[in-house]
Amino acid sequence: MSSNVRPQITPVMRWLLAVVILGTLIIATIGFAGSYAAVRKLAEEKGFGAFAIWFPIGIDAGIVALLALDLFLAWLRLPFPLLRQTAWVLTAATIAFNGAAAWPDPLSVAMHAVIPILFVVVVEAARHAVGRIADLIAENHMDSVRTSRWVLSPVPTFMMWRRMKLWELRSYKQAVALEKARLVYRRRVEARYGSIKQAPVEVSLPLELARYTEPLPPAPLTSAEEAAAAERKRLASEAREDRRARKEAKREARRREEEAAAAATAKAEAAEREAAREAREADLAAVREAREAEREAGERELARIVAESEARVREAREAARIKAEEETRRAEREAQQRAREEEEAQFKRHEDAEREPSRQAGHKPRDLARERPPAYVSASLANPVAGARGSVADDEPMTRTERREQRREAEHEAARLLVEGSQIPTAEAFGSLFGHSETWGGDRLRAARRRLAEDAGYRDQVETELLEAAYASDTNAAASAHPA
Repeated sequence: MSSNVRPQITPVMRWLLAVVILGTLIIATIGFAGSYAAVRKLAEEKGFGAFAIWFPIGIDAGIVALLALDLFLAWLRLPFPLLRQTAWVLTAATIAFNGAAAWPDPLSVAMHAVIPILFVVVVEAARHAVGRIADLIAENHMDSVRTSRWVLSPVPTFMMWRRMKLWELRSYKQAVALEKARLVYRRRVEARYGSIKQAPVEVSLPLELARYTEPLPPAPLTSAEEAAAAERKRLASEAREDRRARKEAKREARRREEEAAAAATAKAEAAEREAAREAREADLAAVREAREAEREAGERELARIVAESEARVREAREAARIKAEEETRRAEREAQQRAREEEEAQFKRHEDAEREPSRQAGHKPRDLARERPPAYVSASLANPVAGARGSVADDEPMTRTERREQRREAEHEAARLLVEGSQIPTAEAFGSLFGHSETWGGDRLRAARRRLAEDAGYRDQVETELLEAAYASDTNAAASAHPA
């Protein structure tokens, strides 16, 4: 179909349009002014009287109003032909009135008719443009057939024009293309079957439907064209088979190359893994030898350190024993002193308590200082240190720091038992050693086992402590067996 895009107005076209509008206004003004005097004079001669002044104005105003309304309705795609025809009648009447005023001079009559004819032509041109634009916008415009085609081929052109009008083919190019396809299809059918009547129905039916603007299928081929098409199809099939075979060969060669490359890669990786394994074994052997050497050196160093520290341990134990004895004696003296002071204060309170009723009754107070202390004095007064410890242990709860220290000591003791390899107590028995439940004892055992597995330095520390304890035990045993 033809393009229905509205043309864009350029600045040059705007200037040209302004010139056209200005010229039209000038033509209309001159024509109305020129015809006014002649028509008024004719009206006065015909006895119009005072109305003769308004008669030419009414005719000219009617022409302008009718033409303007016709243009407006054409723009709205609501044409009313009677408006334009009436304007033409009024324009012809104006020309006749002007000619009658100049009659019988033919030149004067022609001069009076020129300007109204120019105005009518300009208005018709404007109406044609407005109608075309309105049709383009509404997609209702129908192309016209070229005059040259009417002259060169009138009958086929009439048939094509008839189909355009019957079936609303708005594009001239589309109608020409359909006509060309119809003629080509007809000639090919005649070349293949001799005539349209001898052709099968499925071949001749599209040609009949082409009258109703139905698109035609591909035209049937002649025998030679069919043979050529079959040969091309065979060659194309052979070419496809050849390409498929080449692709298959390339694919097979690529697969073999990939398999060879994969085998070589696997062999190289196996060699690399073997070399890496041997290197790791050599590194592990070197590490084991280094650790063995370090362990032997550590044992010798530890033996030397233990031998050197035995004397210091003995001296420190002796000093600690002497100091502990002194501290014990001093604590006992302080405890006895505090007990005596507490007893004296207790006796004094009892004495004051008994003197008060006697004083109030007028009796002589008793001398309680010489009496023995009452029987309700608790044993904690005799041993205040032990009583204080018992009250803290029985009445006061452990602080957070004490609980954390107890857990740390319990986990360390569990680690010593695990490393030593002796019989591990159950969770219940281990928890009861520290005055706790089975769950608490199980948590401490699991924590010690996890720390030994994760921290090699901690395991070495525990092993060192056990070794030192074993050396110290052996040393003490030897010292007890052979006293100085």
